[in-house]
Amino acid sequence: MALVVGVWLALVALEAWHRFDPFIHPPGRRPSGGGSPYLPNVRRTLRGDFGGDLTRMLGFAARARLFGVPRGDIEVATDRRGFRNEPPLAAAHCPVVVTGDSYMDQGLTNADTPAAQLGRLLGVPAYDCSQMAAGPAAGAHWLLANDAFRRRPPKVLVWGFIERNLRASRFEAWPPKAKRLPSLPQAIRAVPGHLKTWLTRWSLLKRWAVALRAEATWRLAGQLITDKVIVGRHPNGEHFLFLRGSVRTLEHAAQKRQLERVAIAIHSVHAECQRRGIHLAVVLIPDKAHVYARWLPPADRPRIPTPNALAD
Repeated sequence: MALVVGVWLALVALEAWHRFDPFIHPPGRRPSGGGSPYLPNVRRTLRGDFGGDLTRMLGFAARARLFGVPRGDIEVATDRRGFRNEPPLAAAHCPVVVTGDSYMDQGLTNADTPAAQLGRLLGVPAYDCSQMAAGPAAGAHWLLANDAFRRRPPKVLVWGFIERNLRASRFEAWPPKAKRLPSLPQAIRAVPGHLKTWLTRWSLLKRWAVALRAEATWRLAGQLITDKVIVGRHPNGEHFLFLRGSVRTLEHAAQKRQLERVAIAIHSVHAECQRRGIHLAVVLIPDKAHVYARWLPPADRPRIPTPNALAD
């Protein structure tokens, strides 16, 4: 009996540590553990590692060297609003603003983000208000609602989003609808579904099981099979990782994505930008699995409909 209780308490402690760890030790390459905007006025040196987010999804670190090149330590800075800009940009009038989903927030350093590179090419300050993990429309809506940018609007808004995010669930028309709290019966009916999602997503035991299966597959079969990642191989022998969910998303046709609602959301932002004298430049970014589909294993290559989401 004592042994059973001891094991149970140990599992409870491990599960609690797993759930609160992101607040104690924020993820290595993020200035904060939460979604964008990041913590304001932060300047940190982040330790270099191998690979990236997909490598970490494998569930074990030992294989990262197969898929990534070593990265040196990098410096990440945020301004007073919590965006990835050098602090003086938050007080300056920037004629160009860059926003979009997490792809537009990428860069090993602040100097490598799309906004910083665009600013250097144009020779003018470019402000980055991209919002990681908040959806492709969040940054554009934030800019339109911000008092500072209402008083001194930029000349150009560059709005970029990746192909897999072209679906109605990721876009909302401007102005966004006020969020309504669910009624008590609705909240009660939603509890089982939320509980199931929470337990599935955050279970430490499941993470261990996935990692153990992946490691055993490597040992026994010499290739990786997981729920989240597909391994592709270039003819030169180099390995590449693809997110399985992203590959499957490319197979969704216009009707399933409800692209007419996406178009309405984009046009609503465009109309508001026109009213304020802002030129809107929409950047459609092909997904990695679309560009490099030929490198995927034949059984995992996406069956992209014609016309595809980008063409639509």
